[in-house]
Amino acid sequence: MKKFFYTFFILVILFYIMRPIGDDFRHHLSHIKKGAERGDTANQASLGDYYFGNKEYKEALKYYHKAAEKRQTHAEFQLGVMYARGLGVSQDWKTAYEWWHKAANGGHPDAQINMGLVYREGIYVSRDMGESFRWFREAADKWFNYEAEFYVADAYKKV
Repeated sequence: MKKFFYTFFILVILFYIMRPIGDDFRHHLSHIKKGAERGDTANQASLGDYYFGNKEYKEALKYYHKAAEKRQTHAEFQLGVMYARGLGVSQDWKTAYEWWHKAANGGHPDAQINMGLVYREGIYVSRDMGESFRWFREAADKWFNYEAEFYVADAYKKV
């Protein structure tokens, strides 16, 4: 009897491991698309992430812009990344800075780190170590972000 249950248990596990995930993914993606069409910013940003990951940058931009219009900070951050790298758009540090600034003011920790880096390196703005430190500290204090804490420690080391 033990062998039967053991074999049955293994078969159930194999069934779940071996089943195709494509249908589940397509089903999930269709729900995200419906939510994005209804105006849900989280779904719009998720759809932007999906297209970004597939290197369909024009579509990613479209959905990130929709979400960013409603102050979705992840979408604002990603727009900054796309403008900084020139993905689907011409590289434009001014626009990247503006999107990261909005996201950072909205509390997005990665945007706060990027603002710190922009000020530390003097990219688009004048180099300002005080402003750089402020942004790193903001991300480190609120989000317990190890990357931000590293930059804060690095700034102390240079003083």
